[in-house]
Amino acid sequence: MLTKVDVLEEKQLDEVLHYVRGQLAGRFEQNIPIYPYSTRPGFERLKRDVEDKLLNQVAMDAASQRRAISNRKITTLLHNCEQYIRLTLKSSEMLDAERLSLQNLLLVEQQSLADTRLEVQLIARHAAACTRSIIERALAPCEIPIRQKLLAAFQVQADQLPHSFAKLLDAFSDWLHPALSSELLAISGAKRSEFIQPLADVQRQYQRVIQNFRDRLSDRTLALYGVPLKTTEPDIVPKPPKMPDVNIGRAFDHNWELLSPVLPMSVLRGAVFKRFRNRIADELFKNLSRLTGQWQEIVTAAIFELQREAEKRIGELLTTVEGLVSARSDSAPQIRADLHRLQAIAGDVTSEDDRSEQHDL
Repeated sequence: MLTKVDVLEEKQLDEVLHYVRGQLAGRFEQNIPIYPYSTRPGFERLKRDVEDKLLNQVAMDAASQRRAISNRKITTLLHNCEQYIRLTLKSSEMLDAERLSLQNLLLVEQQSLADTRLEVQLIARHAAACTRSIIERALAPCEIPIRQKLLAAFQVQADQLPHSFAKLLDAFSDWLHPALSSELLAISGAKRSEFIQPLADVQRQYQRVIQNFRDRLSDRTLALYGVPLKTTEPDIVPKPPKMPDVNIGRAFDHNWELLSPVLPMSVLRGAVFKRFRNRIADELFKNLSRLTGQWQEIVTAAIFELQREAEKRIGELLTTVEGLVSARSDSAPQIRADLHRLQAIAGDVTSEDDRSEQHDL
């Protein structure tokens, strides 16, 4: 998917497509289709192309695709289990003194666990510290257009507002709250990907840190036990942040509506409307600031939740490997039997997959 093509002229798009095709051809043997895409109005034909050439084709073969995905997941799971069992079997077949010596060498990785956890914590702190400025930069260009839009809408609404001062205040609040809420909710949705960019950056960095830790652990088990432990780590997926709320204050700081029966609105109406226009700007500024703070709180909480999950996974991984290499010698026959059962299951899954492919053909 080549997104945001709406920013390109036709000639520029051709140049970008040519470049991307060249990069893909240099890295992959098979031909990989490219789908230009944009969500902006006027580019609906690109959406139809994706639906016709990609999504509808996949939907027509949904059962086969679902079966292939399921078999792929099961095969990967069985492969990872087999590696764990082979490591356990290798450990159980060693002499006690030899196994203890190797376990001590494996403790070197335990000592590096503190450094890895510190790296994870520093990533979270740095991202959390940058979050507010990122959100402020995303919202800064929005204030003037929203204010102009609200003022224009108020100008249209003004003639329909009541003449009583008390009713006028209520009508203004009843109009402003949904109007401003709608604008801020819209901007929250439109800018959401920018607001949560620090969270996405942390997620990507944690995947790298955890995989690097796994690779080091795998290399060490290969060097000590002659058995690799090349398994992949499932993605750490953050919970989707919730949407913040909007709060609109009073148009006036005092209860002037109590004087409504005696106020000459024919004289004061212009001044009241000027106050309303200023209030629109003030409320917009205040709620944009609140929106910034709310998104900062939401994203920061998600970042530190990711930190805790990353630390948990790293600790669990090391604990798992330590448990695997602590297998007793008398458990070797049972471990070997488990390995044979696992290999038989993997063979059955592979055979079923082959039969399904032949059936589809």
